Amino acid sequence: MRLFYYRVTTNFGDRMNAWLWPRLIAGQLETPSDDVLVGIGSLIKADLGKVPGRKVIFGTGSGYGALPLSSEIADWRIYCVRGPLTAKLLGLSPDKAVVDAAWLVDQLPEFRYQPDRSREGTVFVPHWTTDLYANWRQPCADAGIRYVSPFDEGKAVLDAIAGARLAIVESLHGAIMADYYRVPWIPVATDDRVLEFKWLDFCLSLDLPFRPIRLPVTDAMERFFVRRPKPWSGSIEYLREPCEADFAAVPKARQTPVTFRYRAAIKLKKIARPVRAGLLSCIAAMRASRPYRKSFGEESVRLAGLLDAISREPSYLSSDAVRQERIDRLVATLDKFRADFPPR
Repeated sequence: MRLFYYRVTTNFGDRMNAWLWPRLIAGQLETPSDDVLVGIGSLIKADLGKVPGRKVIFGTGSGYGALPLSSEIADWRIYCVRGPLTAKLLGLSPDKAVVDAAWLVDQLPEFRYQPDRSREGTVFVPHWTTDLYANWRQPCADAGIRYVSPFDEGKAVLDAIAGARLAIVESLHGAIMADYYRVPWIPVATDDRVLEFKWLDFCLSLDLPFRPIRLPVTDAMERFFVRRPKPWSGSIEYLREPCEADFAAVPKARQTPVTFRYRAAIKLKKIARPVRAGLLSCIAAMRASRPYRKSFGEESVRLAGLLDAISREPSYLSSDAVRQERIDRLVATLDKFRADFPPR
């Protein structure tokens, strides 16, 4: 069985696949077969149909555009999905909606939730694109908040979240793991960097609402990467609260094969990546310079004040009973998966 996940970045949520599954199902992954395990991530979209092999879905979510063809989905083996929106999208029974597969860390002693662990301070876990484009490190330092890059090594990210009293999260898996570790969390979102479907899908899986607080653009360099930046009022701004009815329409399945235009777009992205990486490296060096830090100082203090105000807003946390019930179902589903795919 092969393992499939989003490998374009080293975002800790996606990279959890690389170390979690080999610990849980080493024998199955070592057994040669045409099956492809699709686990942690929002991976159920049209492009998944292009991956060769029969898909085995476990705790995966959807939300990024069109679905694969019905004929492709019919061949999948679906054990569970992230939440009820994904289940409905695929026409599955409600019991297939459990929770994100990242909660299987409960099966690994060194990552398991420790009720008696000491906790202190607040962490800020941005979306990986915000980590690349924005300048929240200095405001976090000014606010006394620990900045946790989603590109940090996975164990370090989980340890930072598990050891906090509060998590301000723009990263979905930052929220997912905060809830697992019983750390109250507050969702935030920068313009154009929140996918309401996947967030609401997760929140509904735990009987929680979802209404994030808007993060403003930090500086002129970040504004270059935001499609529709809006002016910041200087105070707390809540974004609209999505509901299940917003996603009643099923997105159309991909009806056409890979076209020349699609291949050209992929090629252009590959060419653009090193250019973007070079630009971001220059921006990071500029932001780290003393003159820039000094000129950004006043705005950094304002943004630090916003982070402090956000930390005083109502936080989210699922009930202990709901959390335990989801873990039990997830583990039972894993046991069924192991029984269905015995190592050879």
